[in-house]
Amino acid sequence: MDVNTATKRFTYSILLLIAGFAVAFSAISVLINHIIEHYQLAGSDQGLVISVLSVGNTLAVVSTLFLFRNMKKSTLLFLSGLLSVSMLALTGVSSSFTMLLLACLFIGVSFGWTDSYANSCIIDVNRDNSAKYQGALHGWYGVGAVLAPIAIQFLLVRNSWQEIYLILTPVVLLTVIVFMFTARSTGKIISEPRIKAVEFSRDEMRAFFKNKRNLCLILSMQSYSLMILALFAWTVRYMSVQYDAEGLGITSVTVMWVCITISRFFASRLPISLMKLHTYGSLVACAALAVGVLSDNALIMCIMIGVSGLSSGHSMPSLINEIVVGNEGGSQLPASIMILTTRISGVVVPPLLGFISVFSMQASMLVPIITVLAAGLLGFAIMRLKNEKIGADAV
Repeated sequence: MDVNTATKRFTYSILLLIAGFAVAFSAISVLINHIIEHYQLAGSDQGLVISVLSVGNTLAVVSTLFLFRNMKKSTLLFLSGLLSVSMLALTGVSSSFTMLLLACLFIGVSFGWTDSYANSCIIDVNRDNSAKYQGALHGWYGVGAVLAPIAIQFLLVRNSWQEIYLILTPVVLLTVIVFMFTARSTGKIISEPRIKAVEFSRDEMRAFFKNKRNLCLILSMQSYSLMILALFAWTVRYMSVQYDAEGLGITSVTVMWVCITISRFFASRLPISLMKLHTYGSLVACAALAVGVLSDNALIMCIMIGVSGLSSGHSMPSLINEIVVGNEGGSQLPASIMILTTRISGVVVPPLLGFISVFSMQASMLVPIITVLAAGLLGFAIMRLKNEKIGADAV
């Protein structure tokens, strides 16, 4: 086996691994209605499961900045995979809500590690063509997230939500095993990347947060991620309670992922700047979601969710790229801050939606409408600040 063959095999094993993790991470959004009914949850407790998942995810992302010095990234990906598989199995046999929350916490941790190290490994072993394979990584996550709702909807015909978790466990385990054997067989041929915790100086942190454009980018990311996570966390529950259409709610999650994946693959090829795409795409998403909610029709809502995904699905990678390119220092600090921003949204949104739904299920869907509108308006501010900087540099 030569270096090129080994690199391709190692890369493809990571793509398979991330698709497996997408299945594990997406299952909770599809099965949330069954979990709520099984444990008879009410109010903000309805969003606690996904919120805990995001807490674990946040802890994992933070830990990547300070822990695991000089450890192999492939080793950490394997250990993270085993953690995810074991927690899926624990979810399938959980006898109490507390046990379920514990499993969700560690599933979140495992995905946070996998997200960070898979992206890093892809770049490390494909230095000459990293953009292509990083795009493929996000695309394969989308594939897993698209297949999960379809498979789960089929399995729900004859299985309980806990049995579905037990069925998914060996599927995800298979992707981990394939990665493990591939990493071992290629490890002696390609130079395996290692981890080294990154340290940031106070001056670097101070300068970063004093920059108005950086702050607008962070706030826009925060607002947009609130919209995305609200839809993924709440669409199935909303469709089920508001329209008695759980199946269409699961379909809506699938449609959302398909449209987001298409948007991420093709947005960069359009003859328009990514910031304009984010700004106007967010406004289109706002209008689409408003039409869906005001229509009071489940099918129209499903279509409008797809429109919002297609028009704004590229926003997260676009905003991360914009803040990294706009800062002359290293990429680790701006990228890490943006990723952490999305994790915070995941902690806050589910309990908030559950609380609002006690008073009005329709009102809970105002959250994604308002937040994506804010993301679009902040986009105008970001473009204006960029033009001011260009003008100042010209002088």
